[in-house]
Amino acid sequence: MVRDMQTHSEPLKQQWNLVENTLGKWLEERKELLVLYCNYGDNPDSGDIYPRWSHVKRFCQILVDYVSAGHFEVYDQLVREAEAANDDSVALAEDLYPKLHKTTQIALDFNDKYSTEENWEINHQSFQEDLSQLGEELSSRFEMEDRLVSEMHSCHSPAINEQEAQRSLA
Repeated sequence: MVRDMQTHSEPLKQQWNLVENTLGKWLEERKELLVLYCNYGDNPDSGDIYPRWSHVKRFCQILVDYVSAGHFEVYDQLVREAEAANDDSVALAEDLYPKLHKTTQIALDFNDKYSTEENWEINHQSFQEDLSQLGEELSSRFEMEDRLVSEMHSCHSPAINEQEAQRSLA
């Protein structure tokens, strides 16, 4: 049993550190996405009814970067960490991934509708309504992602700290 823990401890620690670094960058992107989102919400004090296309373009870029990083990088790393920890949190990922995929598609559809100046000119009148719907989907996505991080990553921190303490005593 102790030998099995030692076998898993190094890969788990390496994977945990990799995920921790990736999450830091990814969550900074989420923060930027939220700031931009809030800037485009209904603002009755603003004289502008619609944001400038250049600002919407930036929002769309951050949106696609964020959902792509989650979909193609973060989620995969979380699964590898769970596998290295040899725990059953992979089942959570299997449950949530289809729901996350749905929100990814909604974000990509939003991007397709507004990321070019031509599309913006055609569709800008429905921007606030679409932005509101996107916000609801993002809120749901953030809750699912936070659950993944909590149950597939943060929960391993005490085990890694304990292994480090045992190693320093040896």
